[in-house]
Amino acid sequence: FGEGREYTVMRGAGVPLGTLICYEVIFPDQARRFVASGARVLVTVTNDAWFGRTGAPYQHFAMAAFRAVENGVPLIRAANTGISGVIDARGRVLGSGPLFEPWVHAQTVIAPKEAGTFYSRWGNLFAQASSAAALALMIAAWRRPAGGKGKKKRRLE
Repeated sequence: FGEGREYTVMRGAGVPLGTLICYEVIFPDQARRFVASGARVLVTVTNDAWFGRTGAPYQHFAMAAFRAVENGVPLIRAANTGISGVIDARGRVLGSGPLFEPWVHAQTVIAPKEAGTFYSRWGNLFAQASSAAALALMIAAWRRPAGGKGKKKRRLE
């Protein structure tokens, strides 16, 4: 076995699925690449037991919800110790289970015919353009004289 070089979309019930394992769901670009490769639903499996009864499993679940919203696709999350859940393309939690308790849930998930948002199509382009614009404004402000262009300073006597 070796590391993969491409994002392989699987099919389940005729629906293209992007699969993220455990903490891969916290990386926006990985989810985006699955959607760009044709996934219409994101699926993630995880074992959050090592977090224990802390806030970390809730944070991990919230990060998964962001991946659904960023890409405009639903996300199904299965965690052997919780929190499992179903999140729609707008980030609404349609169902979720408790920590460290068995949970079974049946949910109809609507996979969009065409998935994608500005982010899933263009990635970090908006953030990069915003950073470049902010940098350009800072340089322009730094280079501009404090008293304004062409003004002479008056001496007070």
